[in-house]
Formats: sequence, C-alpha cells, structure tokens
Amino acid sequence: FDFAEIGTKQIPLTPCSGESPSVEGNIINIDSTQNLSPETATKITLPAGTYTLHVIGQADGGNYDAWTRTELIDGCDSNGEHCTKGWEHKYFYQLGNTDSVKVDRTDRYSTASAALANPPADVSFTLTEDTEVQFYVVDGGDPTNNQGGVSLQVISQS
Repeated sequence: FDFAEIGTKQIPLTPCSGESPSVEGNIINIDSTQNLSPETATKITLPAGTYTLHVIGQADGGNYDAWTRTELIDGCDSNGEHCTKGWEHKYFYQLGNTDSVKVDRTDRYSTASAALANPPADVSFTLTEDTEVQFYVVDGGDPTNNQGGVSLQVISQS
C-alpha cells in the first residue's frame, strides 16, 4: 500500500491531553488488553477533514499484526481460516459524542499474519470540526488473556 500512489497526505496525529503513547506519527495502535471501551480507548484529536482508516501491521510501522481474545486458537479449517477462536481485526471507533462504529473482522485465523493478509476494508469518515476520535476493541470475556492489537494508518484525504 503506497500512500503516494493514491495521492493522499499523511498528517501528524495529536494525542488528547494526557492520553495514549499508542499514537505515533499517523499510526494508531489499539492494545487488546487496555483499549477496551470508549473510556479506555486510544484517543486522538483530528482537525476537520476527510480521513481513511487502513489496517497495517508491524512491517508498516504498527505495533501489531492482529489480535486474539484468547491464548487458545481453535476450530480452524485445514486452511487456518474460519476459526471459532483466532486472530482478527474487529475494532470500534467513535467520533466525538456520536455512536460507536464497528469495523467487523473478515474472519478469525490461525495466525496473526493470516489475519493481516485478510484485513477489513478501509473505512472513511468526514469531520466538520476538530474532533476527538476514540479507537478500541471489545472483549466481553476475560481481556487479560488477549494478545496483540490493531494498528491503523490514519490517512488524510483533505
């Protein structure tokens, strides 16, 4: 994925006051053991404009390739796909005080690299004013056994 080819510009992101060290450059890192709700999310303030969220991995500067809700990988088919427990990219974002938006996984996989090879589609949104944006994952079970996280490239289209 070459940002120069599609004519986008990369912007420096500004963490909210006293917030997350998981914002670096224009990359958001969502830790699956810590960023589990809007209250504990990775939070940034973006200026007005149109943005695209693109899942990246460690090779592209992110902290993570994917995340899993458990240490146990189970129920995968012979191709390492369609796992009942496995690596994925499901995440949520919230623009200011609006409702959260779920970005669903494409599937669960036996390895983080397989999940990274099958990310969800890019998501775009437009902000009409400077807005705090929150990024997190949800685990209704025991998040202490989660591994990994989701890394996102935030690309300004404005």
